[in-house]
Amino acid sequence: MSGFSGHIEDAFSFKDRGIALMLTNIEGHPRVGMRLNISGYECTLTEVGRNTTDGQAVSSRDCLTGKPVAPYGHILIEWNGAALPEKSLRHQEVKEVQV
Repeated sequence: MSGFSGHIEDAFSFKDRGIALMLTNIEGHPRVGMRLNISGYECTLTEVGRNTTDGQAVSSRDCLTGKPVAPYGHILIEWNGAALPEKSLRHQEVKEVQV
């Protein structure tokens, strides 16, 4: 089993609650409490976003040309600010830590 993974398109602080990650190319499904690895930094997923159109945590749709768009979604991770600045998270891969 490969678990949850995705490509970070954007990252930003979210109300002092952690770092919000906008993901694309998602595989698997995120779950609150799962441990994640981003560039060697381990963190905990604290909230899973829901798409306002379909209510799903991971969505996929067709673009205007009719071609499919890679699965996308957003999550919130705990963050102590010590390991990596937010901007360096962009374009990194996030992967579930397999135990």
